[in-house]
Amino acid sequence: MYTIKAIAEKTGKTTRALRYYEQLGILSPDMRTDAGYRMYSETAVFQIEWIDKLNRLGFSLPDIKDFLSSFKQVESASDLMKALNTLYQEKLVDVQQQIAQLQQLSQELQESIQFTDLCKPCHLRTDQSDCSSCTLHGHEPMRIPILVAGVQESLQHSPD
Repeated sequence: MYTIKAIAEKTGKTTRALRYYEQLGILSPDMRTDAGYRMYSETAVFQIEWIDKLNRLGFSLPDIKDFLSSFKQVESASDLMKALNTLYQEKLVDVQQQIAQLQQLSQELQESIQFTDLCKPCHLRTDQSDCSSCTLHGHEPMRIPILVAGVQESLQHSPD
């Protein structure tokens, strides 16, 4: 059995977060000592990891509470699995869309890094506004990555 402090250290959560989980009804200590200290078993580690995964899937902690409550009224294991399947199919689509967006951002970051790497040998003391039309070091002015061009544009139009 673990104290709340030990289970917090083991899971990387704060004791405050674990108390909040208990308050929401998504985690319960296995027992309390005579002095009222919360004691958790290894099962709590699993539950906390599960809560963390749902949280990373986009569920807020109150959503997790509602998620659990909605399944308490499901009568058969078959119906529970069908409901989980439907929900997890929807979440899978969301995650796949997030992955595609992150891959696009990764590509844009790589292009921006490659673009800025070409500027490293430039020792010219030029105004930043000249960068948008630079043809030195292999730059193509019409191919400035948006993450670089956005900074240049913002700097040119920002109030000083």
